[in-house]
Amino acid sequence: MDELDSREVPTSFVQAHRNFRDVILNETRPFPCYFAAVAERAGSLVYSFLLGSELDEAAPIGSALDAFFSTAKTLPPLPVLVIFAMRENHTQRLSEDEDIFWRLTNFINRTRVDVEPSDDNDITSPKWLLKFGQTPIFITGHSPHYKRRLSRWSPDCLTLVVQAKSNLARVASNPCRLNEIVDRIRTSIDMYDALPRSPLLGVYGQDDVADWEQFWLPDTNDISAGTCRINGY
Repeated sequence: MDELDSREVPTSFVQAHRNFRDVILNETRPFPCYFAAVAERAGSLVYSFLLGSELDEAAPIGSALDAFFSTAKTLPPLPVLVIFAMRENHTQRLSEDEDIFWRLTNFINRTRVDVEPSDDNDITSPKWLLKFGQTPIFITGHSPHYKRRLSRWSPDCLTLVVQAKSNLARVASNPCRLNEIVDRIRTSIDMYDALPRSPLLGVYGQDDVADWEQFWLPDTNDISAGTCRINGY
């Protein structure tokens, strides 16, 4: 386990890590995003945690991302950060975890540095990007309260999975390979989840696709146009 934090590791983190690892390495019921298992086995999956009041502050998640991107340079290819967001009193509903997820995502977005106006800082553009400082990133939210979208289920607590967009760009540079990977993952999602894949899923840059809509997925496919929860837009 690659773990960034110098703080005393709480028992809840050890349990969350063990259970999350069991999900992504499950050979009987393979996790749809097989890159997660590859990264875990290669040692490029890194873990951190936020506790209690740290979920209400910008500095802790910023420190976790700073530490990750500093460490990522020394890791095997395609490093990914997993953050367990743990409260003393567990959340009771998916909507509670969604609120915390967007609060933390907005903390990240406030660090963005845009040198000049462009599509990647225009939220109405399909090429908009979430950034930590100047680094474009992709983030997904996972919760114990998902009932049907099991590919976004996490065993213990709200969990954020963060990676640099450059990880995805390496794959996208080969269109044939990209299509093969996307088809494999999406087909696996259809088999893994208790409902068909979300209509919000897509490939970056397509006219009808937005990164931010894929960060947190509803537990239903009966959806209308979502309200952007990135502050300032």
